[in-house]
Amino acid sequence: MLKVRDNGLGISESDQKVIFQKYERAAAKRSSRNRTSGFGLGLNFVDQVIKAHEGRIFVNSTEGEFTEFTIYLPLETPKNRHNR
Repeated sequence: MLKVRDNGLGISESDQKVIFQKYERAAAKRSSRNRTSGFGLGLNFVDQVIKAHEGRIFVNSTEGEFTEFTIYLPLETPKNRHNR
């Protein structure tokens, strides 16, 4: 298990449902300065890599307080068990 946490803007409950979608930029919608950069691919890429390794990712966030991502990766996958 790996946890990554920040004390930034936080993510609303409705945005938490879509942040792993390709090209989603939930933070850019909320930014008062509208200076958020990027293409909305980062969390989608992370999600794809974790799923490729048969893992799971969860987000826990409170708007205006924090965001925490928890990543679970298996120690072994069914694929590499057969290669031993």
